[in-house]
Parts: sequence; structure tokens; C-alpha cells
Amino acid sequence: MAALLERGAQTSARGCLERDADHILKTDLFFHAFVDHVPARGRVLVRAFVDLVLVSELNRIRGAEILLRFASVLEESGYYALSAEVIGRCIEEPGIFAGPCLLARVQRRDRALLGLLEEAIEVEGHVEFYIPLAEQLDLPGQFEYRRHYVSKLDGSFLRSRMTLISLLEGVPTGLVDPGLATHFFSILDRDDLELEVRAQLENRLGRWHWAEGRMDLARSLFEAALTHQPDDDAMMYDLLDFLGQDWIARQDLLHWSHPDCKEPLSPVSGRALARLFLSGRRTEAIACLERDAEALDWMGGFFDELLDHLPLMPSVVQAFVDLVRSTQLPPELTWRMLQGFSSVLRQLGEQRASRSIMFSCLADLHLLASGCLEPLVMEGSPQLRGLLEQSAVCEGHPDILVRLAAHFDPPDTLVLRRRYFLLFDTPSDLEQMAMVSLLDGLSGEDLDSVLVARLSELLRTPTLGTAALGRFEHLLGQWYRLHGDIDKALSLLVSSVLHAPGDFSSLFDLFSLASQRPPVERWTEEPLSAFLQVPRRVDDPELVPAIEMLAFHHPPHGARLALTCLEAHPKHFGCLRELFLLARQHGPLSLLQRAERHVREKLEHDETLFELLLGLGEVELAVELTAGPAFAAAPVGSKAAMLRRLAQAQRDARRPLDRSRLVPGATSKTVMADAGTEPPPPNILFVTVDALNYRHLGHAGYQRQTTPALDRFARQAVVFERAYSPAPATLPAGVVFITGRYLQVISSPDMGNLLDQSYTTMAEYLRAAGYRTVSIVGNHFFGRGTGFEQGFDAVHDQDLGARRMVSLALKNLVQAEHGRPLFLWMHLFDPHAPYTPPFGNTLDTRYYPPWIPATGRGRPAEHAGPPMLPLAPTDLPFLSFGSYDGVHDSLRWYFDRYDEEILSTDRALAPLLDWVLASRNTILVFSADHGESMGEHNFWFGHGNCLYNEELRVPLLFFDPEDPTPRRILRPVGTIDILPTLLQRLALPSEGLEGKPLLDLGPRVVPLKAKMWINGVYSAMLVKDGYKYLLHQADQQLREELFVLGDDPYERHNLARQRPHVTASLRALLKEEITHYERADLNPVEAAQVFPEDRLEMLRQLGYVQ
Repeated sequence: MAALLERGAQTSARGCLERDADHILKTDLFFHAFVDHVPARGRVLVRAFVDLVLVSELNRIRGAEILLRFASVLEESGYYALSAEVIGRCIEEPGIFAGPCLLARVQRRDRALLGLLEEAIEVEGHVEFYIPLAEQLDLPGQFEYRRHYVSKLDGSFLRSRMTLISLLEGVPTGLVDPGLATHFFSILDRDDLELEVRAQLENRLGRWHWAEGRMDLARSLFEAALTHQPDDDAMMYDLLDFLGQDWIARQDLLHWSHPDCKEPLSPVSGRALARLFLSGRRTEAIACLERDAEALDWMGGFFDELLDHLPLMPSVVQAFVDLVRSTQLPPELTWRMLQGFSSVLRQLGEQRASRSIMFSCLADLHLLASGCLEPLVMEGSPQLRGLLEQSAVCEGHPDILVRLAAHFDPPDTLVLRRRYFLLFDTPSDLEQMAMVSLLDGLSGEDLDSVLVARLSELLRTPTLGTAALGRFEHLLGQWYRLHGDIDKALSLLVSSVLHAPGDFSSLFDLFSLASQRPPVERWTEEPLSAFLQVPRRVDDPELVPAIEMLAFHHPPHGARLALTCLEAHPKHFGCLRELFLLARQHGPLSLLQRAERHVREKLEHDETLFELLLGLGEVELAVELTAGPAFAAAPVGSKAAMLRRLAQAQRDARRPLDRSRLVPGATSKTVMADAGTEPPPPNILFVTVDALNYRHLGHAGYQRQTTPALDRFARQAVVFERAYSPAPATLPAGVVFITGRYLQVISSPDMGNLLDQSYTTMAEYLRAAGYRTVSIVGNHFFGRGTGFEQGFDAVHDQDLGARRMVSLALKNLVQAEHGRPLFLWMHLFDPHAPYTPPFGNTLDTRYYPPWIPATGRGRPAEHAGPPMLPLAPTDLPFLSFGSYDGVHDSLRWYFDRYDEEILSTDRALAPLLDWVLASRNTILVFSADHGESMGEHNFWFGHGNCLYNEELRVPLLFFDPEDPTPRRILRPVGTIDILPTLLQRLALPSEGLEGKPLLDLGPRVVPLKAKMWINGVYSAMLVKDGYKYLLHQADQQLREELFVLGDDPYERHNLARQRPHVTASLRALLKEEITHYERADLNPVEAAQVFPEDRLEMLRQLGYVQ
């Protein structure tokens, strides 16, 4: 359509529009495709399309709907002025009905147009527009506009009458006043009125006259309404409420409304049976009961209906007892009916009547005593409990004992359950089920010697069923484990799973214990095979936890269970999710391909599937599926529409970035200006990666291909080659880049907030500027309850893995296209120790740095300088820290795993970087909180050890679509400069910040610095005038280091003594600076003193504290 209009082929375009108008309105796809051409032609193309609609042969409403939809998509795409112009043309042009467009304006509270819209509705006769108009204008609980529009409808044509009924729905009786009542009566005088409309008006008038006290008139109107709509239960209940305690009239009404009981009893017809009974037609009610009573599912509807009538019909109680006793029903069904009726009475507060029914039940020798006793005992006659216990055992109803134990056992005690369990000598099948139920919730800790002896004896009972046998063996296995007999416990658990293979808890305990008696397969192979053969329901709550457990203990078996689940239930998204997670983490590649093939071939490609794939981080697969019909018809804002944008971004990003569109004259600002609207503020994406050694990135010269996507991105960005973190640890580093101030911003040791609330964060600055702020952080240091959540509208602080976190970021970026600009901070945790890269991230392992020995742990090469102070026992050649756990002899194994973590992170980031490169309005800052030591200075596979480059130098990339020049900058900068840079880009004030904008060539007022504490050693660093100065102090020892930036990247040559004047100058400056941030980041010892226990345990697992 756009191409036809651009060529001036209006006749052809008009023919297409008139032919396909219905199809065009089904989705927004046409309008989005058309709007994609707007940047090139702007207002000219928009006006051409509006003119086309106005001259077409479309009916007046259809033309207005097309223009309104067109205006909506223009607004969603940021063309606000063009959208307003289209709406204005829709309202002003006489060739179409202005109602839809006027309604869009009124919905924006433009009340000046209200009168014009009402006039258009009346003139055109499209009174159905009163409905959305009233819904928009009426405040909650008020019905002013509904009253007004109802009074305008005279019911002279069908559309008017249907609109009248819709306006009356959900409106209380108070809507009617004498004026409206007169209006309704005038409509009722029409001969052509539909019965539904007539009944609604009569019912409404009846309720109003009842409220006014005109009872005779109200009754006649209620009865007339029910006559016109005899199947309307709401109208019948209105009349029943009106009749109140007029028992005879209520009986007559029920008799009239349900004359027979021909259909088999069901939950619905149970109500019909109750009305038949209440109407006094007992003979027919008895016949229905005797015919269908054993179905039992009718009882719920039957007793619900009784609840609606009993408060006004007290004589029904005895009538019901007489009815039940008059029927030839089995004794068990009879006492069930009496028990149900007694429960109804208790709900109504009729305790005495309830008890009288159950005592009459107890007096009938044909009925089960236990069934009659149970309600009496439960409602407050504990003296009868002993009699009930005996009756339940004698009459074969052990389930009653289970309910008694649940009701009367005090909390945290098992008195009744143990006693009832011991009552059964040679249990029947029903008694076995009850015994298993009595043991529900118990574990081996709850057993005593009597129960253990009884359970052991029961295991020798030949008639014991497999379910009971499996449960008893499981409990005994837990008991023997607690008492140290591991072999006996394992034997019982194996037998438990074989007897009850569907019990996941037994299998879980077996796997947990089998590791103590390797090999594990000796104990688990046969039980696991039996467990996997059990058919599973789709709603089985143990299915997904079983896959998770097996994936942890034995990934191939976890995959087998997931595949078995999907074979039986192809649409089981829980199993599919676990299969993808398992395949991504453990492989093999064939398993991942099988999961992808299942998605392509076995599932409907709808929004639910898209949501799952995006949640898993399977962006590439989700985008691939966008060719399906669900994608083609995707409405704006849907997941499928989001994928449409991701697919377009990936296609755009695969082409070299056209920087010509970014130079003056072709930027997004000029394009938006040509289109007649102001450009929105840019989205800001701040990505940090935990523990990322800058030397291991391709664009930094690394010989391994660890970061192909990031390297491709770096060629289009500004790369700062000497960027420094202020600390080699996450918490202090994060405080600095999120506040733009140095380490004194840490609060006092009150770990309710690690980051003091008195300091303004990056998110708070940007939210005040109108941004929606979101954090997606994989490190708990940055999560909720740490102070880092300040200023964020949404915080996602689970470590979902890089793929899933990137997918969540993409989702937020797409949503930002239709709302406020977005600031999103994403912190990826994957490279952090322990190094456990997902499956399939293989690298060329021919390159290793010279300080890593070829085989064995060995001692590092001679040129790897020793620590400047004894930070570890002198008999160890390296620190046992971070990911090094001694399991693998070769240091190269850990080195390879770290690089594979970086590669997997880079692959996860690829779709996000594609999006940014294809976007005209997204700024991206990429960096890290700190680096990672890989043996350069005898610190191995960790951080927080030193202030050398491997732990302080970080990558820093800045991409701004309005900046046309990618370049590399050697000037030293810091992560403290990120916040001032963003504020300057948005023309926001940055007073009080200690960093400086990254692209500012002026002198640095506050020098780059860093500090750390470890093992009683205080270290500080300063970068200035091409030098890096280090000061180490422990007790009375002092050591200084001086390195020349650029000449000594691995910091091997200490020039502190050779250049004493430089050393003295920097020493004085550093000491001056230290006085400004003496209250710095918490060292591990301090953290251990002030962290709550749960956070302290997390720190231990990460290696931060001992």
C-alpha cells in the first residue's frame, strides 16, 4: 500500500483497500508495515493514506475504524503529531462517522468534545457508542452517564434496545427514579419489544417499586418478568427474595418453575431436585432419589439450593428427614444425606437442629453408627469419641479415624495417629490405606521403638499391599539412616522405590544417601528404571522436581525422564523447560537438537510458547518461529510482536552498521523532526559482568576467540583501553559505579542496607528524569535488601544465567518502545567462580600464557612475580581461592573453564548487542565490576587478592547511536566515570560526583584510585600522569610499587626506587586522598561480623569469607 501511494497509484491502492478492509482490521500488522515507511516520507505519506480512506467506498464506520487504528499505531511508534493529525481529519471530514475518533479523544478526558460526540451518535444512530462512553466517563460506584444515556434511548429500533440492556447490566436499583420509570413504561407499551428486553425492564421496575413500598405493583412486575423469561434464575431469585417468608407463595413459585425431574441427577439438576422437594412434590422427589441417588455428584447442588431457602423455610428440616426415611436407599447413602443436611444446618447456625438430625440418624439401627457419630463428635461432643472409634473399627470405616486424628491431634504431637495406627492387627485394604494416611507427614525422626517394631512386623505380612509396603519401608529406611545403619537404610529405600515406584520422595532419599556407599549406580539403577516406567499425569506435582533432582545427580537419567514426560504429554511445558535447561548445561548436542525439534514439530507456535522460550533465553529459536501464523497476526504488545521486533533487529544487525544514518542530517533526531515529532529520550542499557579479566577479550588482543559478538560490537563503539575499577571486589566496585562517588559511600555496619540510602544512585537520577528503571542482577550483592535496589521500579535478582537474563532484558527493551524510556542495568554472574560453563562452549586450547605449566600444578614460571607481602602461607605456590579446588591437577583445566564461561556469556549477549546495533535510540555501556586473577602474580582463579591489572583493569565500551565515530581511547578512565557520562548525555546536572564524563578531555580533578584489605594487609592504588602507584602496608611494614602505563602491562618492573621523585609525589597525593575515603568497603572480616547468617553462608560459598 505504501509503495503504491509513493508511486502515485491511488486507484490501485483504493481497490486494495476496499477489497481487503476486513482483513486489514483483524490485526495491526498492516499498519505497522505501513508505518515502517513513514521515516522516509513523513507527513506526505500519512496524508496520502488518509485521503485514500476518505475517498474510498468504505462504509462510514469502517473508514473511521481504519483511521483510528492507523492513528494508534502511529502513536505507539512515537509519531505523536502525525497521530493527532489523523484523528483530527477523522473528526472533521463529513465522509465518515466521527464517533470512534471522537471517542478516542474523549477517553483522554477531552470533555470539550463530549457534546460533539453525543450529537454525532444521535445523528448517525450508532447508539452502541454510548456503552464505551459511559464506561469511560462514569466514576467507580457512580452511574451518572449511564442514567443519562438510558434516558435518551426510546427502544424504537433493535440497536437502541440492545444498548439499553447493556447499559442496565450491573447497575443497582437506585439507578431508576420516577423519570426513568415513566420512560421504561413507555418502552413497554411497544408491541415490537423483544421478550428479553421486556423482562429486563419489568424486573428493573419491579425492584424499584419494591424499594418504594408499592408491593402489589412490584409483585405483578416480578411475575410478568419471570413469565417472559422463565429460565432466568436471577429473576426467579428476585421474586423469591420478594416473597420472603410467604411459604405457600414460595412453594407455588418453585412448583411452577421446575415441574418435573426427568433428567438424570447431576450437580445442576441437584438444584432442580431441591426445588421439587421444597415445592412439596415429595413423591416425585423420592422417585428421583431412588432412581439416581448413587451418582452422589448431585448432592453439592442439592444442598446449595437448600442453603438459599432454609433460612425462610424452617419447616423443611423435619420434611427432609421424613423424605430420606421414606426412600429405599442403601444405609450408607442415607446417612451421607443426613450428614450433608446436618452440615448445611451448622453453616446456618442451627446447631440444635443439626444435632437432632444426627441423633435421629444414630437411633436408626439400619444406619452406620460411625457415620452418624462423626458430626456429633466433630462439632463438640468429645465424650462420644471413644464410641465413634469403636464403631469405625467395627463397621470398617478406618477413614473416620484418619479424620479424627487430623482434627484432635494437638499441633506437633502424634498421640492419636500412633494409637490409631496400632489398632489394626491384620489390616484389610481399606485399613492399609488408612494406615498410610495416618503416616502422612511423618519422617524417620517421628518413629519410636514401638512404631519401628510394628512397622518391621507389618513388612512380614503377606497380605500387605505394595503402596503400604513402600511407605513403611521408606519410613524405616529414614529411621535406620538417622541411627547410622546406612546399608540397612539403603536396602529399605531401594525396596521402597521398587514397591511404590511412583513415590518421588523415596527416590530422592535414595539418591541423597547412595553417594555415601559408591558406586551410586549399584543402589539406584533398578529403582530408577522402575520410577521412569511409571505413567505420569500432566498435573503430577512431583514430575518437574523429579527431573530437577535427577539432572543434579545424574543428568542422563534426568533427560530420560523429561523425554518420557514429553512423549506422553507433548505440551507439558514444565518438562520442556527442564529438558532445555538440562541440555544447555550438560549436553549432548543431540539432546538440545531433540528439544528444539520437539518445539518445531509438536507444539503450537503461540504466545504461551514464545513466553516459555524467552524465559529460557532461547531467543534464537523463538525468533526462528516468527514465520508462523501466530506471529503474522500478532497484536502490538504481544510476545509474538516482540519477537517480530527481535527478528528485525537481528536481520539489521547482521548487516554492517550504516553509520551514515548517524551523521548530521541523517540521525534519528532529524528523521523524527521530518516526521513532525520530537524524538523520545534514548533508552540506556548498562551491562556489567562479574569477575571479567579484560585480557581474555578478543578486542583486547586475546588470542582465543572468547568474545566474537562483543568484538563485533566493539568495532562500532568507543573502547576505553585503560579503564579501572576502584576495588577488586563486587560490593565496593558496585557502590562506586552506581553512585559516581568513591568508597566512603558505604554505610556503617548495618547490613539492612549495604548502600546508604542518603546517596543518590544511577537509577534514582534517571527515574527522576522520567525513565522506567529495571535491574536484572545475578549477584546477590546487588539484589533487594542491599540498598542497590534504590531507584528501581523493578528488581530481578535471581541468577537465571546469562541467556535467560538477556532474554528478560530484550523483553523490557521491546516494551519500552511503547512507553517511557528505559534504563536497564544487567549484571551477569556467569564468569564468577566456580567455573561451570554450559555444554557446548569449546575453544581452541592451543594458546596458554607462559606462566601456566603444561602439565600438573607445578610452580608458576619464574617471571610471574611473587606477592609483595606474604598474603598466604609461604609453603603454598599459589592461593587456594576462587574456582581452584584441587580436584583437577592441571591448572590449564581451570583456565579453559574460565574462558568457556566468557564464551557462553558472549553468546548469550549476542541477541542483545544485535538489538542495540540495530536500534536508533539505545545507548549501551558495557563493563565489569572487577577482573579475575589467572596466575599473573601467583594469585589463581579468584579476585579480591591484589590491585594489579588482572583484577582492577576492566573492559569499558560506550555506544551512542548519535555518536558517529567508533574509536579507541588510551587515556585512563574509571567505572566511576560512567554515571557522569550518562548524565551529561541527557543534559542532567552531575554536581557532587567524583568522576568525570568519559569523553571529556579536560583534566581529572579527582584521580583514579582503588583500595583493598586482605589478611591484615592494606593496599591502595593511584593512577596519574602515566603512572600507576601501589602502596602496601601491614603492621610496621611498608612497600611501594611504581609502574609505567603502557610500557609494563603485566606490572613486572617496579620503578619505585629508580624514580624516587615520582614515587614521593604520588605517595603524598595518595595519602591525601586516603583521608577522604577511610570508611571504605567492608573487608571479609568485617563482613563476617555484621552480615546476617543467611547472607554470610552465601559469602562462604562464593569464597569471600572463611
